[in-house]
Order: sequence, then C-alpha cells, then structure tokens
Amino acid sequence: MPIEFGSKINFNLDFHLYREKIKMSEYTALYLTHTMRALAVSLIGIFLPIYIFTISGSYMLFHHNPVINGLSWILSYFLLRSVFTWVATMLLGNLIFSKIHFQLSMVISFVFLIAEILLWYLSQGSLYLILLAGALAGFKVTLYWIPYHIFFVRKSGRKRQQFGKKIGLRFFLIRIISAIGPAIGGLIIVNYGFNALFMTSISILVVAALPIAFVVHEWQHKKHSVIKVIEKYVFNPKYLKLNLAFVGSSMDTIIYSILWPVLLFLVLDNFAKIGFLNSISFLVSSATVLIIGKYIDKHGTKVVHGIGAFLNSLLYLPRMIFSSAWLFYALDLSDRLIMGTYTLPTMALSYEKARKIDGSDFIIFRELSIHAGIIFTVTLSLVVLQFITAWKLLFAIAMIGSLLTYFIETDKN
Repeated sequence: MPIEFGSKINFNLDFHLYREKIKMSEYTALYLTHTMRALAVSLIGIFLPIYIFTISGSYMLFHHNPVINGLSWILSYFLLRSVFTWVATMLLGNLIFSKIHFQLSMVISFVFLIAEILLWYLSQGSLYLILLAGALAGFKVTLYWIPYHIFFVRKSGRKRQQFGKKIGLRFFLIRIISAIGPAIGGLIIVNYGFNALFMTSISILVVAALPIAFVVHEWQHKKHSVIKVIEKYVFNPKYLKLNLAFVGSSMDTIIYSILWPVLLFLVLDNFAKIGFLNSISFLVSSATVLIIGKYIDKHGTKVVHGIGAFLNSLLYLPRMIFSSAWLFYALDLSDRLIMGTYTLPTMALSYEKARKIDGSDFIIFRELSIHAGIIFTVTLSLVVLQFITAWKLLFAIAMIGSLLTYFIETDKN
C-alpha cells in the first residue's frame, strides 16, 4: 500500500516507515533468491559427485582402480574450486567492494554458475572440462557467498542474539526447498538423463537472479585489502581457534559431500532411490532447525553444539565399516536431523563475531579459512588414496573435522 502524505502526517515518520519497507523488501529478496538458488542447486547437488564418478571410467588418469580414480576426479574438481576461490578473492576482492558492489556481484555469480553447469553438460564429451568447471566455481563462490553473508549480517542482525532464529528460518526454507530438489532430480535423471537435469537447473537460476537484480540496492561499501585480511586473521595466532573451527567445518562438509553420494550410489545403485532418500531426510529434519535456532537464541550454543558435533562424529563410524542399504537410510535421516545442532551454532557465532569484530573483513576471512581447509583436506585425501584402496577410511577426516568445529565456542575474540 503506497504512503499517502497529508497535512496531519509526519514526513519524517513516513520516510522512516518507507525506508523500513525497502529494507524489508531487500531482506525478503535475499531470502527468495537464496531459496530459489538452493532449489536449482539441490536438483543436481548429491548427483554431481555421482555424475563425475560414472563418466570417469574412460579417463584412468589418477589410478588403475576405477573407484579410486573416480574419487580422485571428484576430489580434483573440488580442489580447483577452492584454489580458485582464493585466486578470485585475491583478484576480485577490492573490485567487488569498490567498483562492482554486492548486488551486481551476486548477479554476476549466477552467470558463472550457469557457465559451470554448461561445462558439466559438455564434460560428457571430455571429462577434462570438469577441471575448468572447478576453476569457474571458485569465481562463483567469491562473487556470491562473500556478499551474501555480509548482506545477511546487515539485514538480519540489528539486535543481539537473534541470529539463531534468523538462520534457523533460512535453513528451514532451504531444507524445505531442498527436499523437493533431489527427488525431482533423481526422476529427471532416470527418465531424461543428466542433460535435462542441467538445463532445468539453469532455467531456475535465471529466475532466481531476478529478486536481487531488481529489489536489492546496496552500492556503498568501504574498500578492503584482502592481503591485510589474510595477515590479520588467517596467519594471526590470536585467531587460531577460529581457523581450526572453520577448517574443521570444511573437513566435515567436503568429505561428506564427496564420499557419501558415491557410497550411496555403489550400495543403492538407483538414482531415484538416492533422490527420494535425500528428499525425505531434508523434509523430516526441516522443522528441527527452527527449534534449534530459537533454542540457541535463548540458551546459547555450547551445549547443543557439543552434543551435535559429537554425535555427528559417531555417525561416520558405521559408514567406514558397513554397507547396508537400510543402515544407510537410517544414517542419512539421522544425519539430517542432527545437522542443525552443529552447523547452525557455528554459523550463528560466525555472524555474531562478524558484527562484533569487523563485519566484512571477518566474512572474507571466514571464506578464505574454510577453503584453505578444503584445499588441505582434498590434497590429503588425494595423497592417501595413492597408498590405500580402503577409501572409506577417509571418513575419519570428517570425524575429526566435526569435533574441531567446537573450537568456535571457546574463542574469546
């Protein structure tokens, strides 16, 4: 409803209300774009490692064992993604803040993501293109995630101890929409193939970019020196615990994201089953993140984070030992149910520290630290795979990483 100006209406009050409407619309646009983007990505999500794995048989570049070779191709893609995240941040960091600015940066990131998906499409003819896709993905990460996290801190963090509820809502929306994606993605693969899946994802991404393109207006920002951020945070012993927490988070996430889909594929050998399993797990666990978010706003993060990180580590043990379809169904559901107990506190504390310490610089530091952890984890995994074929033992890295995330609770900065 438009604001009507009359003789009895205070102009300053009306302007303030109008400005709040604009802020709320930007906040809504941020949620909408991110949720639609999550849908597009979730269509492919769990299937991307499987896709690379299935087409790697004709490219025995890394190992004579087809499973180890396939895993090495997947690891190489993610290694390049994180290496080029560092490269892109070093090259584009100041440009994003001083020239491109956040809104346009996030819109451009969609172009990179679409180009990356097209390379996935073309990699069926030459798997080496998947390595180029990994390099492009690094630029996508820098252009989207750094502005997104800074936006989120600005638009939702005006009061103390409210990030739990806000992030819980964000996780809820993403999980609800992600519950649709894998099931639909699996059915598309079974009936029409991966090419149709990629084109569907691209179509959704085009629409997803529209809310921030037309609603968000964020142009002013201070300049940053990425080199100074690295010196101040990454190599500063004062922030060792935060670095360990972020590296631990990346160790857990990257091993899970690569090995778990491949393990499901080898045991279930059915795209539709994998998709529906992933969808059901997301749907059943979606409400828990709202509950966890409200809880940590009232009672803090330490207890729930400690329990969640410990239980998450324990769930990796049966993955290393057993290969039962019914056990995997239970593991996937259990993992989704407790995921919010350690990911949500880590994210909430990250945003709180970003607001408290030095907003934008801290977000840049967090992103660089996470991808440094991925580079370390993936490189270590590639080396280990050259000497052992018991690749499921790599889940032990994720176990350690899950526990390391608790260091953010003990950080005093």
